[in-house]
Amino acid sequence: MEHRTLILAVGMLAIGGCTTSATNSFPAPGSYDPLSTTQPIDPGRVAVAREIDKIDREIDGGRDSGALSKREGRNLHRANAALAGAADRMGADGLTADEQRGLQMQAGIINGQVQAAKTTGGPNKPE
Repeated sequence: MEHRTLILAVGMLAIGGCTTSATNSFPAPGSYDPLSTTQPIDPGRVAVAREIDKIDREIDGGRDSGALSKREGRNLHRANAALAGAADRMGADGLTADEQRGLQMQAGIINGQVQAAKTTGGPNKPE
């Protein structure tokens, strides 16, 4: 009889331990603070992200106004997406000053390509 009581007690402790740890694994409602779990903000990465976003808006504006053809817009979006991917990979551990400068130079080149494509006409430009 004592043997069964001991097994039952051990089983109850194990079950009780599982439920307590499961309920404590989540924060209390309203207490989650996403900023407390994130890494510090890298100003260089923010600057590059702003440039990339600006280029996307320029491309979309060019498409909406008719200054860029669908093909030109798609190609420029692809180049900008490649730059964004490179920025994400480089910025995973923080950007060095050289990396930031290089990414901003590439963003400037793509932005120049967007402006050049917009000024040379769009889908209705003479061949």
